[in-house]
Amino acid sequence: MEKTRRGVKAQTQANEKAAYDDGVSRAIAVILGVLIGYAMFFIIIIAYSSLITYSSFTLEHLQMVLWFTVLLSTITAGCVAAMGAQTLGWLWGLITGGLCALILLVILFLLGKEFSLWMLGLMLTSALGGCLGGILGINMRKRARR
Repeated sequence: MEKTRRGVKAQTQANEKAAYDDGVSRAIAVILGVLIGYAMFFIIIIAYSSLITYSSFTLEHLQMVLWFTVLLSTITAGCVAAMGAQTLGWLWGLITGGLCALILLVILFLLGKEFSLWMLGLMLTSALGGCLGGILGINMRKRARR
């Protein structure tokens, strides 16, 4: 009887440790996804800024480029965050995209922008892009295992 209790207790502790380790690795994957997404975001924005500065490009396409950049970077971020997940890739991508949106919102507020419908659209685009990236990321992982 005593051995059974010890065995159950040891198994419970092992399960708790595995759940904790999985939670930590998921958090690291989300943070890594956000960092990679923002690295891509800044690279594209710097490239577009260089095009505007050193060529005849104008600022008339800035909003379209910003939307495309946010979408592409959050798809990438969600993909990276979901690649290590066993299930629910869309959720991990959505969390990552939402975190990217929150960071973007803070940056825009620090730049003195007021909350507007455009910002809400940008946040939704970021969250949905992360969700799509999560779907792609978990399916890419499953395909790589085959």
